[in-house]
Amino acid sequence: LATNSNNTIINSNNITTRGTALSNFGITLTSTVVANNVTNNIINTSGTATNYGINLDTSVNSSLILNNTVRSGGSTNTNVGLRATTRSFFNNFTHNRAFGTGTGDNYGVQLTTNADISVIEYNNLTTNGTTTNAGIVQTTSTGNNITNNVIFTNGSSSNEGIRLATNSNNTIINSNNITTTGTAGSNFGIT
Repeated sequence: LATNSNNTIINSNNITTRGTALSNFGITLTSTVVANNVTNNIINTSGTATNYGINLDTSVNSSLILNNTVRSGGSTNTNVGLRATTRSFFNNFTHNRAFGTGTGDNYGVQLTTNADISVIEYNNLTTNGTTTNAGIVQTTSTGNNITNNVIFTNGSSSNEGIRLATNSNNTIINSNNITTTGTAGSNFGIT
């Protein structure tokens, strides 16, 4: 969905995107869309790298992302189940199951570049790869509520339940169940 595609319901679809190169997306909302519901979908994305299950990109506001099952896998890095980026506000990610697998940078939920004032709650997030696996990663985003999620990350090293990176202010992290495991070091619950 692109510019001015508002108040749309995307419900109960079975979506598979497979590529031999990068940038394979299940559902993408982009460029100033408001009040869309993405619910009860089953999404599988795979390719070499940059595989996103549900992607909210650039001024995607007031979306409900509810009860989706998302698997994002790649032969290399950057496999993300649920993503919001670039001035996307007031979004709600609730009761989703997200799986990210690949060599590195595998995330259940990624909030980046002013993905602000959103709710991430009651999600089940699993990431598994060689290195840099995180349940939730927030970078340069503020005012988010991360509550009651179940997070499991596994890999050789750099496994993080919740990572708050640069300029992550006024964030609530409450009542999450986090397990991080790895065969090497650098495993963190919240960092």
